[in-house]
Amino acid sequence: ARLTPYRFDQPPHVVANGTLFPKTPGSADLTFEIEGGPFHFWKLSTPRIRSQLRWQGNHLLLTNLQAEFYRGTLEGHVAFDLTQPDDGRYRFLAVARDASLGDMLHEVTPAREKVAEGTFDLDLEVTSAQVSDLKSWNGSGRASLRDGMLWDAPIFGFLSPALNAIVPGLGNNRAKRADTTFTLTNSVIHTRDLTIACPPAKLFYRGTIDFDQNVDAKVEAQVLSDVLGVGPLFGLLLRPLTKLMEFRVTGTLADVKAEPLYIPKLLLLPLQPVRMFFNLFNLGGGESKSNRLEGFDSSPAVTNAPPLPP
Repeated sequence: ARLTPYRFDQPPHVVANGTLFPKTPGSADLTFEIEGGPFHFWKLSTPRIRSQLRWQGNHLLLTNLQAEFYRGTLEGHVAFDLTQPDDGRYRFLAVARDASLGDMLHEVTPAREKVAEGTFDLDLEVTSAQVSDLKSWNGSGRASLRDGMLWDAPIFGFLSPALNAIVPGLGNNRAKRADTTFTLTNSVIHTRDLTIACPPAKLFYRGTIDFDQNVDAKVEAQVLSDVLGVGPLFGLLLRPLTKLMEFRVTGTLADVKAEPLYIPKLLLLPLQPVRMFFNLFNLGGGESKSNRLEGFDSSPAVTNAPPLPP
């Protein structure tokens, strides 16, 4: 049953050599060369995969793994400790390059017509995990995304109407780049530096997400902070607006609940003059009804959301 998530659509090509004495525990000294596909794991798949499997005593090493991965590549290795056969421990390293986020999400969430898009790189190192418990991962990693369209993901899309109210079309821009580093503790992902550059705005996320897709994060949007020569000035002038664009995000990836952290009346006042300024000079392109701030509650109520954990 534990092998059910791992499956080949067709029998792979396998070459084996070595020794094994069935009546002598821990006597295995075998090497397998494996190549084939398509191969599936959980909701992910690859059309072609190859690797070397080394079984020596109570240790199993899957090394030199190479696979096609959503128009990109995947490399890595996995090490299993079989000392406790009923619940072994393992660790692994996975490196993905130039993979399509949209292709991957369409397979993971087939019911959704629209998903986030872009080309991503990922370095993931899990230093300790249990075979019987998917929520036992501990480790760290980094990820980056290029040319991303993120607004169809609810965790980012809730900001789209607010950004479009400031600069028409801003909440529909592609992200030039997104970068983050993260740690894993019992399969809870922690990040303090997720930065998304979608000129002329930047988004900053810090918080957690677990393997059940529960989210607890703080989000901040900054507008015009990178404009050449005048970015710092705009950043100073629009600081009250930046405070307006800080949110506490909870719920799940599919059902995001965003709560503004600071919306007193005095901070709402700068919003209309700033919008009038952009409309006057036609900055950001045209504006359609669908891009306006509809359904965004801007009532002047200061919330008392509890602070995020450090």
